[in-house]
Parts: sequence; C-alpha cells; structure tokens
Amino acid sequence: MIATIVFVGLISTIIGIDLYATQSLELQPTQNANTSFDYSTLTIHFQLSIYNPTVIPTSFDVIYADMLYKSKTIGTATIYGESLPPSSYTDVSGKFELGSVSVLMQAFGGGGTPDQKDFNVNVKLEKRILGFIPFTYERSYSMDEFIENFGP
Repeated sequence: MIATIVFVGLISTIIGIDLYATQSLELQPTQNANTSFDYSTLTIHFQLSIYNPTVIPTSFDVIYADMLYKSKTIGTATIYGESLPPSSYTDVSGKFELGSVSVLMQAFGGGGTPDQKDFNVNVKLEKRILGFIPFTYERSYSMDEFIENFGP
C-alpha cells in the first residue's frame, strides 16, 4: 500500500512539474527568420523562438491560436512543438492560415481601423505527458492580453 502511494505521489509530482514548465514557456519572434506567404492557400509560414525559463526540460506537440473578430475566426496559427531543454531557446516552425474572405472583409474592409476590443485569441496547447497521457491547455485572451503576453 505504501509503495502504491509513493508511486502515485511520484508520478503526480512529475506531471505537475512538467505542466508548470510547459505553462512557463515564452514565445518570441525569431531573429532574421524567413517568413513566406503562400498566396494560393492564404498561408503565412514563420518561425518562432520558444524560451523555456525553467530548469525542467519539457515539450509540446502543437499549439493552435485562433484569431477571432467579433467571434468569427479570421485565421488560425499552428505552431509545431518539439523538446525544449531547460533554460534555453528553441526555434520552432509554424503557419498562419487566413480564414474566410467575408470575415476578413468585415474586419478590414470597412474603410476604418477595426476596434482592437473586437479581437480575441483562443490558444490551445496539446501535449503528451510522460509520452502517452494526452493533455490540453486552453486559454482565451483579449488582443491587449495576447500582445502583452506574446508580443515582441
């Protein structure tokens, strides 16, 4: 019985430490990165630098970030993950796919500047804890919060 309690406690601690490290990640634009735009699919390919500020190695599978204008998706960013060593930067690739033209026209085709308060970003991080336990972390940001947390 004691061995089971110790084992469950150890696994819970490892999972908690890994989740703490994952939620501490910092995204930054990659210096001198090649960004390309595919006009046929309305997709921007980019690179980001992810900093793991903890002394704990971690990883993630994928991050999705849906940019919304008045609750309608105008684009989705997909960032592909990999292992992130402790206290270091890792460059990862991603893409931003623009949504429907009608929503883009509604946001940007009105002749004026869209109100920043009408934009939100929903972020969803997916990973496997201990290599096999699926975990999803979701959070919604106002545009101001998103820029404050992830802007350059």
